Amino acid sequence: MENILPANVPASSSPATAWEQLKHRASAPPTSLAEAQELLTALLAQQEVLLEENRHLHTVQQTLATSEARLQAAEAIAHLGSYELDLRSGAVQFSAGMYQLFGETPQMGTPSVAWMDSRTHPDDVPTIRRILAQARRNRQPYWYSRRIRRPDGQWRNLVSHGRVVCDAAGTAIRLESVVEDQTEARDAAQELLTAKEQLQVSLDNSLYVVQAFKAVRDDNGHIVDFTWVYANKAWTDRYGEPVGKSLLTENPGVVVNGLFEQFVQVTHTGVPVDHEHYYSHEQFDGWFHQTLVKMGDGFVMHTEDINARKQAEQQLQTSRELLQATLDSSPSMVQVFEAVRDEQGEIVDFRWILNNQAAENIYGDVIGQLLLTQNPGVVAAGIFDTFKRVVETGCPDQSERYYAQEQFDGWFHQSTVKLHDGVATTTADITGRKEAEQQLRQNLQQLKQTEQVAQLGSWEYEPATDTLRWSAGMYRLFDLPVGTPVQLTTYLDYVLTEDRQLAQRLMHQLQHSPQAMEETVRINVRGGVTSLKIRATVLRNTAGQPVRVLGVDMDVSEVIRLEQENLRLRLEQQNQLLFAILDAQEEERHRIAESLHNGVGQLLYATKLNLHRVAHLLPAPEGALSAMVAKTEHLLGTAIAETRRVSHELIPILLKEYGLDKALKDFCSHFASSGIAFSCHGLTERLSPYLETAIYRIAQELINNIIKHAQATRARLEVTRDAHGLCIEAQDDGVGLVTRTPFTGIGLKIIEDRVTLLNGTLQLESALGQGTLITICIPLP
Repeated sequence: MENILPANVPASSSPATAWEQLKHRASAPPTSLAEAQELLTALLAQQEVLLEENRHLHTVQQTLATSEARLQAAEAIAHLGSYELDLRSGAVQFSAGMYQLFGETPQMGTPSVAWMDSRTHPDDVPTIRRILAQARRNRQPYWYSRRIRRPDGQWRNLVSHGRVVCDAAGTAIRLESVVEDQTEARDAAQELLTAKEQLQVSLDNSLYVVQAFKAVRDDNGHIVDFTWVYANKAWTDRYGEPVGKSLLTENPGVVVNGLFEQFVQVTHTGVPVDHEHYYSHEQFDGWFHQTLVKMGDGFVMHTEDINARKQAEQQLQTSRELLQATLDSSPSMVQVFEAVRDEQGEIVDFRWILNNQAAENIYGDVIGQLLLTQNPGVVAAGIFDTFKRVVETGCPDQSERYYAQEQFDGWFHQSTVKLHDGVATTTADITGRKEAEQQLRQNLQQLKQTEQVAQLGSWEYEPATDTLRWSAGMYRLFDLPVGTPVQLTTYLDYVLTEDRQLAQRLMHQLQHSPQAMEETVRINVRGGVTSLKIRATVLRNTAGQPVRVLGVDMDVSEVIRLEQENLRLRLEQQNQLLFAILDAQEEERHRIAESLHNGVGQLLYATKLNLHRVAHLLPAPEGALSAMVAKTEHLLGTAIAETRRVSHELIPILLKEYGLDKALKDFCSHFASSGIAFSCHGLTERLSPYLETAIYRIAQELINNIIKHAQATRARLEVTRDAHGLCIEAQDDGVGLVTRTPFTGIGLKIIEDRVTLLNGTLQLESALGQGTLITICIPLP
């Protein structure tokens, strides 16, 4: 800008200084017109400069206000604030965001350090003061966490990051801090940690096995194996920690079983798999339900042992088939209906949900159809009202009706009972009762012939007169002359003592409340035991009173004998499996014992001899070297003795030569220096080699468990024999344990598996601090 100031006003003067100089000059009257014009021109120019500076100052103020507004908005959005602490005066200056973090407004007044501490959790104040003092001394950046309480009672977690501002002399004069509200972040982190812990607890408390695997690929990217990356407690408690191990090394059977291919497919495609399969490889033998879900370059597998469910399903299916067969075997129509209700809940119809074979033969396939559509005549006959009454009251109904509607024309006996929101009915056509009785007499002749072939007999009992009549087949079963007077108590003359109570109950039932039955009793005939399966059905009159009980007794002795024979064969197979396992175990122990005795033992002995020779070849050793040589020879001697002891334990020579008693006493004697007073007693009589070996190994494991875990002072182990088999008792006065099944300890699990293979039982009695008693009973062949 061109300098238009008077010559006596320097151009470098500030606008304010120039203005003051002009005012001073103007205070004296001009001496000429030219001087007045010059002064006026200067005043106008200076006024323009001041106006320009004012406009610039206004622009700067607007920019500053905009920046401050943006800063406040950013602080509010990011939950940030800042403050400055003047270390010389102690004055504290808050930003707008800082007031918001404390739940305050600038109108609250000037904050101070004491005010901030008063709003801070008491446990945090000393720590914050220490951090700030240290930062002031070291003139280094700092951070701290402060828990503050807002006026509404809410606690917030504030994290401060700050720096120390120093003057030119290096003296700290001010603290500048940026503060962030991390309450939500802290809570989210805590929730994440809690969720992770809950997930881990859930997985570890799961009764099912959860595992995760990572793919192992070759140079071409093909999956050739998987490695474990996770297994929950349900797996590790039983099989140990698998993380890092190879799947195909631990469970090669997955290839044969086809599981490996599915694992690869899930990893490649990401399509989950939910299946059930039978797996009988490695340590498994049973049905399992598995779900496979892709996770990274691998998969997560959830495995459930469904053996029990499969057995239950099989039993349920068998029960259903038996029920259906029972229903289908009934000559009466058995039907089940569910009520159909209107919006007010009134029964307006019934829908078929079950028909037995007899009903289906008449109606065809009517499941799901409505009763009033198929049989509208039930309304006029009163059957519909009967069904409604039974549903609404729950009281069963027995009725005989003449029904001549639709496809029926005759008399029927109908039993109706409530079943959920519906009824179950049994309907018998009694129109041809007389014809049936005639047919029954004809059938009796056929029955006699059948009885001779099927080894059965039939009987008829009239409760009103307490009269019992037998067929020829019945006399043959009891080895009595045909025509011999019989009564219900005749059974008691032949029944075995063990079944006498059952026979008395059946007699009482026939005499006082006849009903269909099926039971098996054993009788003593011709010096032997015959098993009879008794089946009976009740014939009733129109009033529902029992008038006759018809029964059949079938000789099932051969069936039971075959079942027992089948059981014996299965037990023999199990014993063969046990013997094979014992052979394999003993052969492996023998191999290991030979390796220890002939390999490791000989090497240790040779090492001891060489050390002895070296010691003699050296000049007279000093005290320290001599002591070291002696200690080494002692350690080698101990190792040789321990190798010999382990070798002898693996091959119990005394067991083979002298039996259980001496072998167990010898084994217990090895622990004489353990501080436990042992009492060991075995059988003096000899058993089969396989059984003696199995009993000896079980006793070894029991004794080792006491030595390792019981912390006992006294213990005993006894092997006895009675009429039922062998009994092994191991007792100690140690710390005891919490009894639970299935056993989770490896030692007890091994014992339990051996006892199971021997068809034995294991009972554990223990309490913390009260010792332990383990009783094992094994039947003898």
